[in-house]
Amino acid sequence: MTHLRRFSGITSLRTFLARLWPHPLPVAKKQMAIASIGAGLGLMITSLTSHWLLGEVNLWFVAPMGASAVLLFGLPNSPLAQPGRLSAGTWSPGSSA
Repeated sequence: MTHLRRFSGITSLRTFLARLWPHPLPVAKKQMAIASIGAGLGLMITSLTSHWLLGEVNLWFVAPMGASAVLLFGLPNSPLAQPGRLSAGTWSPGSSA
C-alpha cells in the first residue's frame, strides 16, 4: 500500500510540473524566421548607428534594445509593442540618468 501511495505522489508531482511547462504556440517556422531576422537587423542597425554617432562600442544599449526588438518583432500585436510605448520605454530611462 505504501508503494502505491508513493507512486501516486510521483505521478501527481509530474502532473503538477507538466502543467507549469509552457504549451507550444502555433507559430509557423516562416514567422519565427522573419521575427528573428528582423530583430537581428534592427539590433545591428542600432549598434552601427550608435557606433557611428558616439565613436565607441556601446554595450549599454543591448538590454533595452533587445527587449524592444523582442516586443516589436516577436509580439507585434501586443499592446506593449505600440510605437509610443516603445519610444517612451527607451527614452525615459536615458533622460532620467
